[in-house]
Amino acid sequence: MRRGKAAAIAAGIFVAALVAYHAIAVDLRSRFYEYIGGQRLDAGEYAAAATAFTKAVNYEPGYAAALLGRGRAYAETGDYRAAIADYAAAIAQEPRNPEAHLRRGVAYAMLLEPDAAIADIETAMSLSPEEIPDAYHYRGMARFVKGDYAAAIADYAAAATMQPDNYEYADRLALAHMAAGDYAAALAGYDRLIARDTSAAFAYVRRGYVRVHQGDYAAAIADYDRAITLDPYYGYAYISRGDALRWRGDYAAAMKDYDRAVELDLSDYSAYAARGNARYHQGEYAAAIADYGIAIAHAQRAGQERTAAGIFAARAKARIRVGDHAAAIADAAQAIRIAPDSPDAYKTRSQAHAELGNAQLWARDWAIYFDLAHGRN
Repeated sequence: MRRGKAAAIAAGIFVAALVAYHAIAVDLRSRFYEYIGGQRLDAGEYAAAATAFTKAVNYEPGYAAALLGRGRAYAETGDYRAAIADYAAAIAQEPRNPEAHLRRGVAYAMLLEPDAAIADIETAMSLSPEEIPDAYHYRGMARFVKGDYAAAIADYAAAATMQPDNYEYADRLALAHMAAGDYAAALAGYDRLIARDTSAAFAYVRRGYVRVHQGDYAAAIADYDRAITLDPYYGYAYISRGDALRWRGDYAAAMKDYDRAVELDLSDYSAYAARGNARYHQGEYAAAIADYGIAIAHAQRAGQERTAAGIFAARAKARIRVGDHAAAIADAAQAIRIAPDSPDAYKTRSQAHAELGNAQLWARDWAIYFDLAHGRN
């Protein structure tokens, strides 16, 4: 009996030790892959980061840190729905995790769902004072998306006051003033940024953008010139200067800037779209269609679906110009599928139907366009 009892005790200890070892091994493996995921995330290797975080979650389902990390990796690639799912899973494990709420709120804002964004961001604000400056900034972004520019300005101003050396907060505040139509306040904001750092190329580009809206193309071009002098590889500065030159009527100079922007980054959809616009306005419709096609492909690869919708609508107009009404209708339909609240695609599709003699379809699309353009639902 004594031997049997001793053997049973020994067997019990062995099983307990085995279970403990297995738990430790699983824990170590999940922590290892979570660490690797963090390293890949910091290096900008988002696909590799997501893979590592997935391994961590597979070893330890419900591991909040790994879920949060994978959500960040997904968000960086523009897959905000997947990011939101991971943030929600992390919140289910840690309901009072302010970072998870804040990041989910930002993802909702990027999907143009401002009410859900604001709810999560305000939860983060209530959970952690440390998140407050970022939270004001991101709530401002959500309110900006909602079109509530006064509230966005208040939030951006609060964030900028808390962290006066944060250029992004100051930039967002000036942009919100511009969106609200207060160009003087926007200009003053960028003047302050430039006075603080005369080497900030982005601030010259932003100030140039304000000056374009004021109709002061010469001053805007001077700002873009300065930005390019500071950073000759700043593609968006070339695009912005190209736009100002085009609006001033200098298409030849504008095309040189667009070509340079494309050379700097062959995957920059905004450069192809801008060059396509210039070609369209010069009557080079086939070349515009080609540029729009490349722009759409790169925008969709980057997860910029709403941007792609706008380019689909632009290509539809060019297709009408070359008499390809069926392709124009197909492009407009794609734009509507992605952004059903945007009036331009309905207007363009109505034009294609009109030129084909489809009176009923013309009337339907024109009515939707008119309601959207005049704020009717």
